[in-house]
Parts: sequence; C-alpha cells; structure tokens
Amino acid sequence: METCIQRYKARRKFDVLRMKIFTAYLRLGGVETGQKQYLGGVDEKKLGDLDAEQIGLMAATEFITFNDNGGDDAQEYEVDFAFVVRGFLSYKLPYGLGITKPTDLAIACQVVRNFLSYVSFLPSELR
Repeated sequence: METCIQRYKARRKFDVLRMKIFTAYLRLGGVETGQKQYLGGVDEKKLGDLDAEQIGLMAATEFITFNDNGGDDAQEYEVDFAFVVRGFLSYKLPYGLGITKPTDLAIACQVVRNFLSYVSFLPSELR
C-alpha cells in the first residue's frame, strides 16, 4: 500500500488544498505522514547501490506502521475503505479541517474518488 500511495502521488500535481485533503484522508485511514524517524542522512555513495524502487521507498513520506508481534498474521492489514470515507466526509472535513464550502467539498470528494479509483485498478501485486 505504501508503494501504491507513493506511485499515486508521483503521477499527480497537488495544490495546497488537495494535498491537505489527501494527507488528512491518509491519516484517518491509518497511514502516517511526514518524515520517517531514525533515517539519518543519505549517503550519496550508498545510493549508487540501490535501484529506483529502493530509493523511492527511502524518500517516501507516507508509511504504514503496525505491531509485528511475530504471529502468523503479523503482515496482515485490513482497511475498511468505505468506513474511512464515511468518517472522513462526514466528520473530518467539516469539523477537523473546516472545509464546508460546496466547491471545496466537491474537490475533497474528487480527491478521495480519484485515489480509490487508482487503487482499485492496480495489479494485485502492487496493492
């Protein structure tokens, strides 16, 4: 899912409002946004040994954290997309972000719909 989000963002240009909306939507869905901790500086010599995907993962600002307790289902992570969208549109937008103008609400719906359309058409190995 992290790779999916990274590819989605790389192929689009976001204005300030759309980025604010998209970031808030991801956070509500359990995706951390911002600088990853404990990465330190990037050594230019080490970048030569990495492929483009590895460099992209290092530069990503969206990541999913979960408790890896070593159990059989440690890598399983289920997202109820419909629930997240309902909570985002009904509460987070008007009360958390203060977005109440009809034009801004339409933009928010467009951002969420566009992302979900992108996710649903990806090959399963990239989701």
